[in-house]
Amino acid sequence: MNISMITTSHILAEVRNTTEMMLKKARDQMRHLKPKAINSLKHLRSLEAQVVQERAHLKEMKQLFVTTVAGLRDELNNQKDILDGHMRSAGTRNVTELRIRSKLLEYKAKQMYDLEMVVHSWDMGDKVQLPTGGHGSVRCRHDRIYVRNDGNDL
Repeated sequence: MNISMITTSHILAEVRNTTEMMLKKARDQMRHLKPKAINSLKHLRSLEAQVVQERAHLKEMKQLFVTTVAGLRDELNNQKDILDGHMRSAGTRNVTELRIRSKLLEYKAKQMYDLEMVVHSWDMGDKVQLPTGGHGSVRCRHDRIYVRNDGNDL
């Protein structure tokens, strides 16, 4: 055997040893990380189930809210109809005041309808424009729908 063959054999043996050490180290790391990955996956599935429950709860709350708003809107429309009847029967007496009340009730009924339409489009975590400026995220807790202020940035 000549020197170049011995050197090549020596180099191949070193490469083989290094490769085996690296494979062993990789297997050890995988054995160590596998339980953590399994636990993380279980936790993720648990969180996913919780999100599904929260979405279902939000949907129920939205429906309750929409039903309540629709009832209030109908009541406001009934009040407006009553005021319109009073205006017709009152002739010229207090007509201005009755007209102002009628317009106010009409405006509030429109606001209720607009609010009802907005709530229909909400979903858990959606970004929404706050009336005071800025943005928030839709949340549902303790049988109430609310918007958490996320600051002024979207």
